[in-house]
Amino acid sequence: MAAGAASAPSAPSDASAVPFAVVTYNVLSPALATPDYFTHCKPGDLVPETRLARVLGKLEIEISERRAIICLQEVSRSWSGKLHAFFQQRRYTYIDSLYGGSSSGYMGVGLAFPNEAWVAKDVDIRRVSETKYEWHIPRREWRSADSIRAGDWECPACGTNVFGSKAACYKCKTPKPTEPPTSEAGAHAASGAAGILPALWAWLSGTPAASATAAVGAAPAAPAPAPAPAPATTSPTDGAPAEGEENECEASFGGADTFAWYEASWRKENSMVAVHLQSVSQPQVEVWCGTYHMPCAFTQPKLMAMHASLAMQHLQRLAASTTAAGGSGSASGGSSTPCLLGGDWNIKPTSAVYTLLTSGRLPSSTPPSLYPSPPPTDSWRPELACPMTSAYAAVVGAEPDCTNHAQTCRDDAPFIDVLDYIFISPHIRALGATRLPSREVVGGPLPNGLEPSDHLMISVQLEIPTRCDPKLVDVYTSAEAAEASGRARQMRGGERGGDDGGGEG
Repeated sequence: MAAGAASAPSAPSDASAVPFAVVTYNVLSPALATPDYFTHCKPGDLVPETRLARVLGKLEIEISERRAIICLQEVSRSWSGKLHAFFQQRRYTYIDSLYGGSSSGYMGVGLAFPNEAWVAKDVDIRRVSETKYEWHIPRREWRSADSIRAGDWECPACGTNVFGSKAACYKCKTPKPTEPPTSEAGAHAASGAAGILPALWAWLSGTPAASATAAVGAAPAAPAPAPAPAPATTSPTDGAPAEGEENECEASFGGADTFAWYEASWRKENSMVAVHLQSVSQPQVEVWCGTYHMPCAFTQPKLMAMHASLAMQHLQRLAASTTAAGGSGSASGGSSTPCLLGGDWNIKPTSAVYTLLTSGRLPSSTPPSLYPSPPPTDSWRPELACPMTSAYAAVVGAEPDCTNHAQTCRDDAPFIDVLDYIFISPHIRALGATRLPSREVVGGPLPNGLEPSDHLMISVQLEIPTRCDPKLVDVYTSAEAAEASGRARQMRGGERGGDDGGGEG
């Protein structure tokens, strides 16, 4: 850890329990950590080979000292192979799932565990959007060709009607003019063949639209420069939507009541890696461990609440199915499989989604505009079978001062807050944690010479009793019964969801 980090006192481990350590770490994809983006960091601290060596050095400590289970996020394709070799050489099994696009380095998540301590009984790799039994996507209300709304503007190059919130034409990329053409001649020049030919030439030749207009003899428009991007107010490396994107998305569907956010949730590609582990020393002890990177959609709180619940619901279902199959201590006469999920959650401790994860429900004060209610034909709700606990907060008494400290070229000030957590089910005891330094000690923005990522690593020490607490035997049952009942109602009603598939996350 960074200078100043220290271990919180660990409670004594019960002799009738299996102790183990867990780490979660967003390693920052090298495709995102570029000098022209992280302009407040030293270029030498952004060199991919330098950063990878430092990341592996931090993981080496957790492996050699604690033989920890390791949850990783933002694992790029270029680093995936290196990590496979690194873990194999240290007698670890490593599993990852890469789902991002080329701009993120095809990044994804990974999980590693020590072979002498754990055996994998099952591995579940799933796009979280696909864990939902059925999607009831409302019929999209397409706008007709002649439908123009207040604030829309006509592209001066190709004549396309463009949403008012867009800074450039989505067809030919011509910047939004300061004022739309007002004369009949100007309107005619921006449409028809005089506008189509330049756009076609631009597409074929790769020439900017304005230059293409001059090349074919049409009078080029005088586009205004594109407006400067607004300062980021969220985690700067995770691609948060621009301000107002949620409203625009809903407007494009004809209003908020058509659940545009619901379709946006369905299209997210974020995947979870979950592994069903069995203790080698105490085979009756089993646990489902998962790693996940939440979509960064701070301006779409309903989407965030939905994905957080979907991810945790899926993990709890996996644990429930194992319990029902007689796993995790069944020989002792009662069983209930523990679970834990570590990751970059992109939520703050003060958020409603954090409350959802730690209480099982969204706060009662959540306004209807922020509560993700699906269409009436869908019985799904953002609720958990049982509340989860932040392991770090359980040991230290509070979340750390920050786990993310970054400032990019888009930011007037650094983003500093807590986004990373390891959530544990009631079966698991939190014994210790490596204390994270304060923001002053961290000395960001990150990455720097001590921290190779813009996120800090979280490391906790846990234990699972060899015999299940009788009070926890049925901890998942009510949720499983409710979901089964909901599915039965949907099947009887003959309601079917939208088509399979989805766009980029």
